[in-house]
Amino acid sequence: MKTKKTCKNLLVLYLRYPQYGKSDNKPLGILKNILSDFECKVSLISIDNAAAKSFSKKISSGYYEISGDNTFLEFSGWQRGLEFAMDSNIEYDTCFFVNDMFFHDHYICKKNIKQSMLDCSVYQNALIGKRMQIPLPGYILEYTVVPYVRTNAFILAKKPLDALGPLVDLRQFDIEELFISQHDPSINLFKENAPLSDNIKNLIFSHITTAWHRKRPYTLENFRLLKSKAISILNALLLSAKIYELAFPVIDYEKVDIVGFDSLSPNEINKIWINNPLYKTKEHQLNIKRLYLHRETIEHF
Repeated sequence: MKTKKTCKNLLVLYLRYPQYGKSDNKPLGILKNILSDFECKVSLISIDNAAAKSFSKKISSGYYEISGDNTFLEFSGWQRGLEFAMDSNIEYDTCFFVNDMFFHDHYICKKNIKQSMLDCSVYQNALIGKRMQIPLPGYILEYTVVPYVRTNAFILAKKPLDALGPLVDLRQFDIEELFISQHDPSINLFKENAPLSDNIKNLIFSHITTAWHRKRPYTLENFRLLKSKAISILNALLLSAKIYELAFPVIDYEKVDIVGFDSLSPNEINKIWINNPLYKTKEHQLNIKRLYLHRETIEHF
């Protein structure tokens, strides 16, 4: 029986990208309201991914503002936040990653992201977030794509975060292996022999050119932005795939009350994550059936 650990110190990395030099404080206000309900010590780092110059400043006790890194959009910005936390000796048991797009779903965050979820992430050494489902099977590099957490808001305990290494998963030689180096209107971003299944290539290219909120046509002028977004999506898919491969639990936030503090192994919890319900009791079966009725396909990155 595991000793029940709780979250005593929370790190929050809030990634924002102010448009046209204007900062919108409304999402930050909503986030602070959510954080005020937590029972643990909170260290909040607000990361400006649109900043032209490097900066870092302590605004108040437990609240910092720093410049980010928009090379690979939110993932490189969050990586900068993790490095700042390390350099500043900020202690934390789990980390809440959130970007300013959470504002559109803030009612979900308010309803679901509670102290019990933070405690669950620490107790299970888990990645917790909204479960999303790729509609087709596929692979990225040596990893099989599994259901993934939606990355506008997710929680990752420090132990799996340390095991993961850099949050920006794609290294430069991976990027060179996957993507063409310059725009070619006859090639849709990815190399023909890239270690990436065709259905994933097509899904990502279609998303960034037709469905993304900053969608752009595939032109020379937009090549760099679209490539960065494609890398960000691959990083999002690889986050869940690698945590799963490392044998740490991945938990849908809607299932925290069902599996969060149960004496299950990581492998047993991950069977539930990939949609293979484990529980045999009638109550558990009803809960699992109810939650699986709300499965979603890829729609937001």
